[in-house]
Amino acid sequence: MSVGPSRLNWLLSPWAIILAVGLGLYLGLQQPQMAMELRPIGDIYLGLLKMCILPILLSAITLSLGRMMQSPGAGELIRRMLLVFGVGLLLTSLLATGLALISAPGKDLGDDTLASLGGFASESKYLPDLEIALNQPPVAADNPGLMGFITRMVPENVFNALSEGINLQVLVFAILFGLALGHLDRELSGPFFQVLEAAYRAFNNLIRWMMYPLPLALMVLLANQVAQVGLDILLAMLLFVEVSLLAMGLLFMVSLLIIWRRSGTGFWASLGALRETMLVSLATRSTLAAIPSAMQGMQQGLGFDKAKIDLVVPLGITAARHGNVLYSAIVAVFVAQLYQLDLGGQALLLLVFGAVLAGIATAGAPGLVGLSMLSIVLEPLGLPLEVILVLLIAIEPLIDPFRTLVSVQASCASAALIAPAVRRGQAQQAESTVASEGAGP
Repeated sequence: MSVGPSRLNWLLSPWAIILAVGLGLYLGLQQPQMAMELRPIGDIYLGLLKMCILPILLSAITLSLGRMMQSPGAGELIRRMLLVFGVGLLLTSLLATGLALISAPGKDLGDDTLASLGGFASESKYLPDLEIALNQPPVAADNPGLMGFITRMVPENVFNALSEGINLQVLVFAILFGLALGHLDRELSGPFFQVLEAAYRAFNNLIRWMMYPLPLALMVLLANQVAQVGLDILLAMLLFVEVSLLAMGLLFMVSLLIIWRRSGTGFWASLGALRETMLVSLATRSTLAAIPSAMQGMQQGLGFDKAKIDLVVPLGITAARHGNVLYSAIVAVFVAQLYQLDLGGQALLLLVFGAVLAGIATAGAPGLVGLSMLSIVLEPLGLPLEVILVLLIAIEPLIDPFRTLVSVQASCASAALIAPAVRRGQAQQAESTVASEGAGP
């Protein structure tokens, strides 16, 4: 008798994750030798996750952009979307960067913590030439600069970029390919879109299946990390979590205010119309799962134009994830402060725009897989991701629900700026009619 997925759903509960974190801490602190022996299990799990990144990235972005290009009235809508999404993502990155610089979650962590992190970095198989010393900054990789960063965005050979896992170049290719597909006749592009959608759904199935062994993998990865660096580095993440949640709370309130003002309804009515969307976002931690309720709330609850909402909300939630941009910027500042990297003008520019690209690159990827996309913003600064990847995975169950909520809410706010509110327009027209009748002879 087979065990169906419904019988394994308890592995997806927050309690299973909390238990895994607790067991990982215990093994790392009390049984370090066992934790080291279990490390291959965690390496295999991370490898399987990374295997899904590029197919999801390529299929989701190409599919979304291609179908958008074939929609009626796409020209004017695309211009508005590029403006709203572009400015919104940039302002989100600036907000997160500024807040992280002010709060400094990666500074003054103590000599013991930095020494433990330095020991781990110098022993890591991924970072043979990187070391965090006690009294001096690390020797980071060469920073290619802004022009070098832009040059490296263009893939000379897309198959080489795919085989070597160069996420940034694959992202640029997916955008250009999607735009080109959107200009083909539907008879030609339709079958290819079906292939992309099938690939996207297939890899999403793989990711969904891989969520069931997540507690085991998290326990092993966390135990190995704690066995090498101790508990101090985990405690150092507390301020990082606080800063992340504060930034997400600010973005959530700004998004809600925009929806309220654009809809023309009352504040509490705006909040109530998207209540189900918020609950779905927090409960499922899936932006895609929140799309139906978000569309219904924006159309029926708030009266926005249905035709535009049907296009803008799904695309925004899929490809313009403000929560991921915000988180990428905070992580980049955190790692830069850990490595005592001086964030000057050019470095800050790379960080802000890199966080936007990293957030876009997570389109179609679950939060856990999207963590690997952080290399897009860290690599140009000469900073490694592997050092804190396991720590980010450990706090992911706490961060992911709120990042999902903020991404969905900000996409709804962007849609409110792009699509007119039909109900508000009708109310304004009625007011004009009453005024003109009152002014009659």
